Amino acid sequence: MKKLCLFALTGLALVSCAPKTETPVLKVTVTNTLGFDRNGELADVSWDAIRQKLGITTTDSLIVLNDKGEQLPYQLSMMNPHMATVMFPATVAANGKAEYCFTIGEPEEFTPVVAGRQYPERVDDFAWENEFSAYRCYGPELQASGERAYGFDVWTKSNTRDLVVESRYNTEHGARHEIDSLKAAGNTAAADSVNHATSYHFDHGFGLDCYKVGATLGGGAPALYKDNEIIYPYCYTDYEILEEGPLALYVKFDFEKKTLDGKEYTEHRILGVQAGSRMNMMIVNYEGLTDGEAQVAAGIVTHTESAEYVINPEKKYIAYADPTDPSQGGVDVNGKIFIGIVAPFMTDAKIQPWGQKENPLDMKARSGATGHVLAILPTKNATAFYFFGSSWSKGDMPDMAAWQKYLDEFSQKSDPKNFLQLEYEGKPETAKPADASQK
Repeated sequence: MKKLCLFALTGLALVSCAPKTETPVLKVTVTNTLGFDRNGELADVSWDAIRQKLGITTTDSLIVLNDKGEQLPYQLSMMNPHMATVMFPATVAANGKAEYCFTIGEPEEFTPVVAGRQYPERVDDFAWENEFSAYRCYGPELQASGERAYGFDVWTKSNTRDLVVESRYNTEHGARHEIDSLKAAGNTAAADSVNHATSYHFDHGFGLDCYKVGATLGGGAPALYKDNEIIYPYCYTDYEILEEGPLALYVKFDFEKKTLDGKEYTEHRILGVQAGSRMNMMIVNYEGLTDGEAQVAAGIVTHTESAEYVINPEKKYIAYADPTDPSQGGVDVNGKIFIGIVAPFMTDAKIQPWGQKENPLDMKARSGATGHVLAILPTKNATAFYFFGSSWSKGDMPDMAAWQKYLDEFSQKSDPKNFLQLEYEGKPETAKPADASQK
């Protein structure tokens, strides 16, 4: 099984899961101190504790069982700074306890629910997804073209929990030659028909890309923030997949060197994507700067068609109901995309319309955009940390009230005092999760 992990949490299910044989077993008990269920969250257990108890050196014969004796997917990870861990999806009831077992057997094959890669055939997009939503950020080829797109794009999903991004890119890219040939022959109607049938900008029953980014932060990208002004990033220049597997993906992005008040800096991001969560993890570092030289703003672009937003610095989240791109049918056809940011260390939140210092070229690339909802974050060692995510009204998130409930509960889970508590034989003191590695 491939490696992968970093910001994990925990959850579980009950009764004895131990095989009725002499096979060694490591039992893990998980406690949920919150008043709502924790479903399918990723729990992580020390790999050293597992291998010492079971007498194994690889995961080739490792299986994880729930209370019904059913196998669960898992992933070996090196992302926790303290130790190697094994992650698995777990469920535990409100104010409850649950038990899972790690033992030896024949591991079943599980279909990955997380994926991501660069798409050089589409101007170096880097796209990623889990079972709930898909996203992309823009790369060096797009920047070289002169197109101004700074933030995160959001792709909706519905009627499926399968991975869809690869198919969407392949279908659209595969039709380009036919569409171009039809246009060259003057058959515009036929070209439009093929485009409508193959483009991921139209819903073919499983979601689409109907979100507008342009020269904005899009659906949750970070930027330096100083003197009430956003200092926009551009496209990433390089990337590295740190870990990947069926349950989680971690990617490092580097950006071009810039200058702030005469001081050079380079932006680095670590993106974390996990199964079972509607939120992505973001760690952003500004190499070359020191704390206090600027804050960090995590932003959600706003558009003229919707003023439905929520700012809740007390509960550490902001939210916006995006009206979707009117050129692709608008609200009546494509519903609303709910965007959210949860920032455990948020110091302020605000609506920020366009200012007087905006770049005119940026303004031309902001059709229909009115500004941002911002979460203002402090830095520690020039680093900030937060979560961003989305859902769709035509998927399984009916309205803003339901989205706020999700964000509120996620914010509670992100508080260190509410992390799921794991108990097992051989648990090291360093097994308590680090702040920046939590779901």
